[in-house]
Parts: sequence; C-alpha cells; structure tokens
Amino acid sequence: MAKKDAKYWRAKLGELKGAKPNPRNPHETVIQTVSPSFNFIWGRGWGLPLGYSVNFYGEPKSGKSLLTYIMAGGVHSCYPDGFVVKFNTEFREEGQLTTEWAKMYGIDMDRYMGFDANDPQIIYDQIDKEIRAFCKEGLPIKLIIIDSMNGVQGLRTLERDSIAKVQIGDVAKTNKEGLKMVLEIQREFGIGLAMTSPGA
Repeated sequence: MAKKDAKYWRAKLGELKGAKPNPRNPHETVIQTVSPSFNFIWGRGWGLPLGYSVNFYGEPKSGKSLLTYIMAGGVHSCYPDGFVVKFNTEFREEGQLTTEWAKMYGIDMDRYMGFDANDPQIIYDQIDKEIRAFCKEGLPIKLIIIDSMNGVQGLRTLERDSIAKVQIGDVAKTNKEGLKMVLEIQREFGIGLAMTSPGA
C-alpha cells in the first residue's frame, strides 16, 4: 500500500465538520464608522471584523448605546445591502432612535430592525432559529446589537413566582449559554455582535 502524502491527509481533515482548510483574513471585511479613532480600536483592519464581537462597558449615560448606533450607520455605509438587528433590553428603542436620529447616524431604517425584548428566549432563540433561517435564505445581516447585557432576564428568574427565588448568577449563566449559540451563527454568516454593559 502506497504511503499517503500530506496533501492527501490535509484534504481528508478538511472534509471534517468545523475544519477551516482555507482560512480567511478577518480584517478584510470589517464594520467601519465615520470616526478613524473609533475604527482604530480594532487595529489592522480599522473596524470590527465581521463574525467578531465587542462589548462596550461604562457608566450609565456614557455613550454606549450611541456607539452601537454609530456602528449601525457604519454597516449601512460600508455594505449597501447590510442589515442591522438590535435587541433593546431596556425597552427604549422608540425613544432612542427617532427618524431624525437615524438620519444623523446614517442608519437606513429599511435595513434596520429594533426589538424591545429582555426575555432570553426572544433574543437568543430567535437568533438561533429564525434569524439563522433568514440568513440561510440570503438575509445579509452584518450586525446584531444587544443593549444591554444586564437587561437580559435569567431563565430561572423568568420562571420564579417570587423575587425571593431569584438565584445569584442566573443572568450571567443565561447570557453565557446564549452567546455560545450566537457565536456559531456569527462565524458562519459573518455577523458582527456589539453589546453594552453598564458599569457600577
């Protein structure tokens, strides 16, 4: 039996699920904004690489939501067919993004969908099921925003009949598991994820 060479074995390994036989440069496709300084946060590619995540952390009213809207405008500027989906866990979507503000940020409301939702089943399950199915049909989502992570309800919290039954760490565990679901979709379809988290 002839000895098989490296090309043969590389081809066989490349057929396995999860293999990346032809790695791409993630810095070739990024979300840029009108601010060079903001874009430079990500280094070589000068913008958030599609398929990757950023979490804006800071004090209340420090501009975290503003940054997510600037990024949404960047998507619509860089990608003429790109869509943005935002989950506003503090139920402020209508008050935060008026038509005038959308125009100022460069957001095309025909390619933007906001949700007022803090139920993790609405956020993570919809991303995992409906949004994944839409992406397979060709929906070119470039950015998903979750504003804020602290507003997402824990699964055990939703099932409680009294505040006394809330368990410490429930929100963190729920977000941890939910973000694992999102990561696969991000990488498969090249979707950026921008999150906010308030400081103390």
